[in-house]
Amino acid sequence: MALRTLMQAKVSAGNTIAQLDIIDCFTDDWELADGSALTSPALDIHLHCQYAAQECKSIIEILDGFLANPASGQQVGIFAEMEIRRENAVDEVKKLVRLIEALAKTQTDPALSLHEMRKRAERLVGKIEGLKVQIDGLEEIVRTPVLQQSQPQEQVQ
Repeated sequence: MALRTLMQAKVSAGNTIAQLDIIDCFTDDWELADGSALTSPALDIHLHCQYAAQECKSIIEILDGFLANPASGQQVGIFAEMEIRRENAVDEVKKLVRLIEALAKTQTDPALSLHEMRKRAERLVGKIEGLKVQIDGLEEIVRTPVLQQSQPQEQVQ
């Protein structure tokens, strides 16, 4: 059960990174001549995608640590760190959605793919928020044996 939950969290975080890369790549086709009104938004989109992806990569690295050493789940604060990183990624993608929505009000060129970018980013918010359930489930699985070991065993007579 723990392995399945761990792998689901890894796949979710990995898919999120891939989707952030796709969103970031949409700006590669934008015409960014000197003084273009799109230069700053393109950079902001890139930075939001990169930061959110980095937070997801950190979650994957922590989960990889569980695979290599299951006892690492006993480290104080490891689940809190994953939760903070997940929250950071959610916040960054929400900022990305707001940025794209604001940009869509001034830029109507369909070649910018702002509608598609916004749809993908909005789906990512839900996907990253869903990681909380997987992280909490993994924590519960890891913590339960520790709690059972710390409770005194009843003697069988």
